[in-house]
Amino acid sequence: EIEMSRELYEFITLTFLEYSGNDSIENFINDRFLERMKQIVSDPTEFGKLMLGNVKTVHMLE
Repeated sequence: EIEMSRELYEFITLTFLEYSGNDSIENFINDRFLERMKQIVSDPTEFGKLMLGNVKTVHMLE
């Protein structure tokens, strides 16, 4: 389960309505999530951004 803001949920819902066809919203979100994870794993710069984003956030909070 993923927690998200209302704005993000509304954006996903609007995108789903525009591009989904006959798919369920769960399948649509899972497909987009898997596409993004494949991109992160296959592109070292994307993986670095993912890892450094967390490091920067933690560092700024200290």
